[in-house]
Amino acid sequence: MLIKKNHLSVLPVAALLIMGCHNRSAIEYVTPEIKVVDHYITITGNVITEAENQMNITSPAAGRIIAVAGRQNQFLPAGETLASIENTDFIAMQQEYLEALNLFEFFRDEYTRQGDLTVENATSIKKMQIARRDYQTAELKYQSLALQLKILGISTDSIKPDKLISALSIFSPRSGTVSQTYINIGDYVDKGDLLFEITGRQNHVIELRIPENNFLAVRPGQTLNCFSMVDSLTAIEATIRTIVPKIDPVNHFATIYAEMNESGNRMIPGMSVTAKILAWQDTVLLLSSTAVIDDRGNPFIFVRQNGNFDKIPVTPGLTAKGITEIRITGNLPDSVVISGFEKVHSLFNHQ
Repeated sequence: MLIKKNHLSVLPVAALLIMGCHNRSAIEYVTPEIKVVDHYITITGNVITEAENQMNITSPAAGRIIAVAGRQNQFLPAGETLASIENTDFIAMQQEYLEALNLFEFFRDEYTRQGDLTVENATSIKKMQIARRDYQTAELKYQSLALQLKILGISTDSIKPDKLISALSIFSPRSGTVSQTYINIGDYVDKGDLLFEITGRQNHVIELRIPENNFLAVRPGQTLNCFSMVDSLTAIEATIRTIVPKIDPVNHFATIYAEMNESGNRMIPGMSVTAKILAWQDTVLLLSSTAVIDDRGNPFIFVRQNGNFDKIPVTPGLTAKGITEIRITGNLPDSVVISGFEKVHSLFNHQ
């Protein structure tokens, strides 16, 4: 009875052994079982931290640092306070803004009043022109100071004569991790000085080194199983993202980078990693060992193709319990002769 496997009729191993013991004058053959043999390469590397979307936060003005809220490796949401800078110039700017606001409102009202006058004479027209000039000048200064305060992060709606502020707060422009802190309380900074470095996201990727002779066996998108030194039994699946197209002429290794396909804290920066990569696959036939005939050190098998017999060379592999793995070149045969070799040899010679 034949068993269907891999879309091919495959004789069970037990049947192969029985048929191999039959009268060798009777021709018996079987559709060979196909086995795919995986070949892995093992490489080593380390987990590294890959930073993305880094942003430098600089001081918008000169002043003395009076508070530091952003600590290194701390995650902060967007809009969170990072630090505070104190400077008396902030007070002077708010004072100037309030004075400009008062002048703007005064000249706006005066310009409106002059426009309402109906007396048509040279004196009235001249006064209206002066009022318009004063109004436009006051408006320009008022709007300019309001914009400068907005850039500094000071809300003009909160500025009152009895509520002037002396310190300026520095806010995080987006969510991220404080990867570097360059200031301490009491430091004096100038406008444009670097205060913090914010990293939007930090990925843990695996940096692996592959020998030159296996370089062509890997490709981007290929999956691999990684094992850490602290847990060599649990596989973590990763995908090759980048293959650096360069071989180190000293150690003859290339570098590849892989991203882990699962989240978790089992891999931390600096950890040693061993990775197994499926480099290539072989297709072998599983046959009764009696099907392989040795001709003075040149093994071969008899096969049947389209009703005809043929003799093809093979490369035997592992043998266990009377079954041998063999590799052949070219197309796979329809059937392989497992007994009756003398008769096949006779028919083969007369084909």
